[in-house]
Amino acid sequence: MENNIQLISIAELLDGRTFYIPSYQRGYRWTTKEVTDLLSDLYSFTIGSKKNDGEFYCLQPIIVQKIEDESIVSAVLEGIDTSSRDVWEVIDGQQRLTSIYILYKYLLEKKGWDKERLKEDEDGKELFHIRYETRTESATFLENLGKDTLSDDNVDFSHMSDAYRISESWVKEDAKKISDRYRRSGSAGSIQDALFKLLNCKRGLVEDSGSAQFIWYELSSDGSEASKQKAISEFLKINTGKIELTDAELIKALFLQKRNFLSAERESKQLEIAMQWESIENTLHKDDFWYFISSKRSRPNRIDEIFELIFKTDGVKEFHEKIVDQNILQRQLQLSEKNKIFRYYYQKFDGLQGEELQNAIKREWDKVVMVFRTLEDWYEDPRMYNYVGFLSQCKIDIAKLYIKYFSLPESATKHEIEDFFVEQIKKQLEGVKIEAIDIEKDDEVTTEYRIVSQYGKDSGAIFNLLLFLNINQKNKELTSIQKEKDYSFNTSIYKFPFDIFVSQSWNIEHIDSYTTNALMSSQEQKEWIDNALKEINEIPDKNSTKSRIDAFYKDGNYKEIIPLIQELVEEDADEDQKNSIGNLTLLDEKTNKSYGNSLFCQKNRIIRERITRGTFVPASTSMVFNKDFDTSTNRNFFKWGADDKKAYHDYIFNELKTFLTFDEKDIQLL
Repeated sequence: MENNIQLISIAELLDGRTFYIPSYQRGYRWTTKEVTDLLSDLYSFTIGSKKNDGEFYCLQPIIVQKIEDESIVSAVLEGIDTSSRDVWEVIDGQQRLTSIYILYKYLLEKKGWDKERLKEDEDGKELFHIRYETRTESATFLENLGKDTLSDDNVDFSHMSDAYRISESWVKEDAKKISDRYRRSGSAGSIQDALFKLLNCKRGLVEDSGSAQFIWYELSSDGSEASKQKAISEFLKINTGKIELTDAELIKALFLQKRNFLSAERESKQLEIAMQWESIENTLHKDDFWYFISSKRSRPNRIDEIFELIFKTDGVKEFHEKIVDQNILQRQLQLSEKNKIFRYYYQKFDGLQGEELQNAIKREWDKVVMVFRTLEDWYEDPRMYNYVGFLSQCKIDIAKLYIKYFSLPESATKHEIEDFFVEQIKKQLEGVKIEAIDIEKDDEVTTEYRIVSQYGKDSGAIFNLLLFLNINQKNKELTSIQKEKDYSFNTSIYKFPFDIFVSQSWNIEHIDSYTTNALMSSQEQKEWIDNALKEINEIPDKNSTKSRIDAFYKDGNYKEIIPLIQELVEEDADEDQKNSIGNLTLLDEKTNKSYGNSLFCQKNRIIRERITRGTFVPASTSMVFNKDFDTSTNRNFFKWGADDKKAYHDYIFNELKTFLTFDEKDIQLL
């Protein structure tokens, strides 16, 4: 027998079956929060907007294994008056099952129904049973639970009784607030009736209540010791945090069920999908691949990203940007629903059999492979890799890029494809403010363009600009080597390292120190001055500034020394200059914090030391501290002056002007 996965309504569990809780599990332990959250979710769903055909509330998965050993079945069922001999060992989901059981017991008591009345009025329904391997008294207590039997005699009784009390108080208080929100009757009777109707609605029925359904994940069992150990192993994996039962795990079980394949080819087809699945997951777990398509730090099963991409692009045939953006946003909001992607795939296969089911499985799996192959193609092309990676880090949904890519005609050239990505990059840089400045020289007026965005006011736009500056450097290098028509080179070196970018947490850094205001105490000021003095010995002293510094130092007058040092190294620019693009670069968070408000010369030394130790420094940042924009024969590494700021600004503008938005007049190339 194979593992089986399906959706099953609470109503379908009301067939008298028995759930068995093994000794390796603790007892029922849900608190007020968990119980009220469940009640509020169920009630909000059932009285909410009009339900579509078959709409349901999806509960978290229950993992079970059928007990085949007849001796164990007989022992478990001893003393139970039930019409069903099905006994299911609960591996995960005990807390949810017990909470539903207690809620149902509460609703039955409020209706004044016993089990005979339930069978008579609800088409033979019989409440399921819960039994424990070691806590038989807890099973008896639960079976007889009611307003007059509540007890706190032991920890199991206490939590079960609390859940009953919470259910009752919730109906009287919290539920009425929800009723008011939806403009529905807030009487206790109407609330109880709404919940009862929801719990009794079978899967597939069209009811205004909708139904409540579990994801039923059944592990294979043959009654052997190996099956028992498999159940224990599954429990330990789930409950020690080693794995999470994500949509991906559920979808995998859905695709690999035996019934999906003809018997003659079952093993080979299952193996093919399983191997492709593993290959895709392994590739996605390579950080350089993952961070070019996603800005998300981590997720247990990265293949979830593929399924979500398919969900967000499903049915979109043409690219109309506004419509696509709205559609993706709507689908993204839907992903907050529990197990949305699993349900999306389940509904594609539900009710299908034979050849129709086999074709559906093949069709949907082929989509998965096609999406992944497309991402692989982008990954292998360094320029596309850099463009897509930048847009991903700007939080552009890759689904949008995918839709546009496949909406292009088959005859589209590589340049036409790249043009779309370039247009999207331009949109991410639209926040960069540019001003036209008229320059009069020799009776002629020309126009220069200046980036006037300021740190603090336009930090987001500046960050994107500086990030793309470094990415564009890789594309420039690639273009240069391609012009030589040498195709034997290693293309990976022309890919921007998005994995390093994410792991290092880059920040905007002031090249010329922004402020020393943070140096509040005398000790902090002295430490800053001592470090600065080590760096300025070789700086020419035209105004006898060093002697004045010495005099103030002897007197302990540190506040007077700081501006003198800044004057000496020409780090006395005004705030606007210090916050301008010519004084900003990107640097990893650790290095940024390590040198704080240090002088340029100090920063230069620290960065060179970190590069020597293997720290990755962005290309443009390395160029800044290497003074590559200084065209003089004798570079001054003591300061980052006005000329440096202008040269660096001009470099940025000239490098990226084709990606920036501004009204061109008689442009003077900078």
